[in-house]
Amino acid sequence: IDLAGTLTDLMLLIAAVANLVIIPSKLGWADILEANKLASQLQLIAQRLGKPIAHRLLLNEIPFIFAASQAHMLSQIETLSLARFQTLIHSRPAYAEPHITGLPIHFDDQTRPSIKKAVEEINSLVSELDAIIT
Repeated sequence: IDLAGTLTDLMLLIAAVANLVIIPSKLGWADILEANKLASQLQLIAQRLGKPIAHRLLLNEIPFIFAASQAHMLSQIETLSLARFQTLIHSRPAYAEPHITGLPIHFDDQTRPSIKKAVEEINSLVSELDAIIT
C-alpha cells in the first residue's frame, strides 16, 4: 500500500483482505514512522479479525553508500520488529530505462553491470514474494 501520506479506512479494509500488504519505504524517519503506524494498525485489525495480515516493508530508493543516519534507520527497523523484505531496492539508473525503451528490464542488455544488478534485485525480491505467498 503506497499511502502517499494518507491512511484511510478504505486502505485498511483493502489491506485486511489482501494476500500480502507491501509497504514501500525509504530509509528516512518520516517513511519509517508512517510504515510503523501502518504495521501497528494492521496488527490491531488482525487481532479484531482473528487472522493474521501478512505485510512486509519494501525498502526502496536506497543509496549505494549508506549515510550514518540511514544505517541507523536500518537498525531501528530491526528494533521495531517491522517485517521487511531482505532485498533492498537501490537507486539505479537502470530502473528508469524501461520508461525509455519500453522493454522490461529483464529484456535489456544484462551484460551491462547496472542492468545485471537491477535484475538480480528484482529476482531476489520475487523469490522472497514466492516464499511468503506459498
